[in-house]
Amino acid sequence: MPAGVFRFKRKRRSMSDKSRSHRHGCCAAMAVCAAIVPAVADAQDAEIDRIEAIERKIHGLESELRRLQGELGEARQQLRQSRSEALLTLLSRS
Repeated sequence: MPAGVFRFKRKRRSMSDKSRSHRHGCCAAMAVCAAIVPAVADAQDAEIDRIEAIERKIHGLESELRRLQGELGEARQQLRQSRSEALLTLLSRS
């Protein structure tokens, strides 16, 4: 068998073919990036919106906690006053 039978013949590409192939590869890469970047930005926007919503909820809960603490303080004060009045009433009857 001749030695060249199993060799693959490669067609030589011209510089313009190589350049065209390179441009197609670059364009394809840019198209993929152009498709991915907005999706990533949208995902980041969604995460930021979610974090901001959680922060708003936390602030609302903190405000409600402060309000409830104030109401509890008022209730304690009223209870002390009622106890004092009841004790004075019992002592005055004796």
